[in-house]
Amino acid sequence: KGAIIPAAVGVDIGCGMMAARTSLMAHDLPDNLEGVRSSIEQAVPHGRSVGRNKRDKGSWGDPPEPIVTAWTSLAERFARIVEKHKKLARANSLVHLGTLGTGNHFIEICLDGEQRVWVMLHSGSRGIGNAIGNYFIELAREDMRRWYINLPERDLAYFPEGTQHFNDYVQAVSWAQDFAAVNRRMMMT
Repeated sequence: KGAIIPAAVGVDIGCGMMAARTSLMAHDLPDNLEGVRSSIEQAVPHGRSVGRNKRDKGSWGDPPEPIVTAWTSLAERFARIVEKHKKLARANSLVHLGTLGTGNHFIEICLDGEQRVWVMLHSGSRGIGNAIGNYFIELAREDMRRWYINLPERDLAYFPEGTQHFNDYVQAVSWAQDFAAVNRRMMMT
């Protein structure tokens, strides 16, 4: 009570789902959905490239204007976080906004009971959420070492409520959750 364990929160901060009903009915869909899938894959960056010299295929090379505009709602708070925690500046925040990612993240075409077509997606805060999670997990471990607190498991490292790191972590996680919500909204537009 009165503490946060960053490793318990994890790194997929703001992971969630969104669904939107379209004006289409099941009979409006083609028999083969390969073209629909291809269109979605072209519109929404997904996956990632391995290797430091390659552009991440799951990000925007040059973010389109709606992404840049959406980023402006997040940029000021992010700058305040980075001002205190400079390592987070390296995360690919802007180029990941409006992108799907990897793992269990997906976009799916669904039908409801009345045969109406829905688009559903599951995504999170992408690379920046991962960076925030890992950064603060390590920071909590460093705090435990600094305060000579020996835990049975290093992933139990925590920030006591009222400390600067506790407050910074809450602020960063809140921002990452907002990023994740904007991320989903941008993919659905």
